[in-house]
Amino acid sequence: MQPYLTAGAGAARINTNNIVVDGLSDGASSHNTAFAYQIGAGVAIPVSKTVKIDARYRYFATAKFTNPFNIYQNYVANDVNITSSSVLLGMSVAF
Repeated sequence: MQPYLTAGAGAARINTNNIVVDGLSDGASSHNTAFAYQIGAGVAIPVSKTVKIDARYRYFATAKFTNPFNIYQNYVANDVNITSSSVLLGMSVAF
């Protein structure tokens, strides 16, 4: 078994399409760019000389970015961020 850690940083492009808030619009759209990072940990389990099963956890998050829909400030938070957690299972084959 081979445990490992992962990390990364960069930028994320956030697209919102057809946002309708309490019927106040016919579907507003926008895009933002925000600092983003991810961290994770996993384990690679050898099955044979050339095959490994890989299991990992990954946490992804963006920095807060400003609500692009200023006219909806009573309905949508002014500063928002995006987060997600993932559990991944994979297989690698070396040739």
